[in-house]
Amino acid sequence: LVELPSSGANSTLYGQNAGVNISTGNNNTFIGKNTGQNTTTGANNTYIGRGAGLNATGSFNVFIGQGAGANETGSSKLYIDVQDTSIPLIYGEFDNNLVRINGSFNTTGNTTIDGTLSAGSTTINGNIQVNRNGSGTSFYPFIFQNSQNPNNARANGIRIVAGQNSENSGSRFLACITPDGDEIGTIRQNGNSTVNFDTNSDIRLKTNIEPTQFGLADVLQIEVKDYDFKSELGRTRTGFIAQQLYEHYPEAVTVGGDDPKTDAWGVDYGKLTPVLVKAIQEQQAIIEAQQTEITRLKILELEVAQIKAMLQASTSVETAKAER
Repeated sequence: LVELPSSGANSTLYGQNAGVNISTGNNNTFIGKNTGQNTTTGANNTYIGRGAGLNATGSFNVFIGQGAGANETGSSKLYIDVQDTSIPLIYGEFDNNLVRINGSFNTTGNTTIDGTLSAGSTTINGNIQVNRNGSGTSFYPFIFQNSQNPNNARANGIRIVAGQNSENSGSRFLACITPDGDEIGTIRQNGNSTVNFDTNSDIRLKTNIEPTQFGLADVLQIEVKDYDFKSELGRTRTGFIAQQLYEHYPEAVTVGGDDPKTDAWGVDYGKLTPVLVKAIQEQQAIIEAQQTEITRLKILELEVAQIKAMLQASTSVETAKAER
């Protein structure tokens, strides 16, 4: 145990050369040989492990492990490692409520995160819950970013491994649930080869059910265009223009904001399916009516031909009688 100079108070120094040069600063705890040996200032620090915080300055730091935070000059830092490194296994900033894991993170229980988790590889054998608190410029509590693949190589996002290897149509790869607990859409396993992208359509959730007002006349007004995105000149695509489609079938359009780069108008092509089906039904009714009319005209034509044949036969008989 090293006795602290009179300039510091309420501190505990234990180990050879622990805090031996501290001149100002109170409420420090240094445990281990050479912990905070060259520290001269700073308060409310906790260093544990040989050489932890060896040359450190600052206050409110916690360094755990041999050599941890040996050369850190800032305050309110957390270092947990077994060597002097600027990238410790566990790093934190108390003033920013930040914890960073520079490695793999494994847990076998449930994990609740009320802040930001930054990790390289994370394996969680349980449940993970992220609660977004406070305000900010982003409305997304989860952000997955992969920008590490150069030269147009794959930059994959999320890989979901779930379901079963055999026939199973109930396993959810993704469930969309509102804050009040209602499930409004899913991505589900369909057999062992495909998935279904489902949005709610249960009759038990619906009311005011009536035949649609949309149909063939609306479909005929929808303009189909070829176009290039400005970011992909030379790659021609075929589809709709959201603003034009909105004039005829707004159900399939998401209205955007002022900046098309962050809040563009969009089209849900799948939502056009009902009106296309209705248009086909109306068109089929027209075809069948025309087919009925064609059949009637063919029968009439046959009857006319038969009458003409009968008249011709009758005329021939009368002519033969007259010649005799």
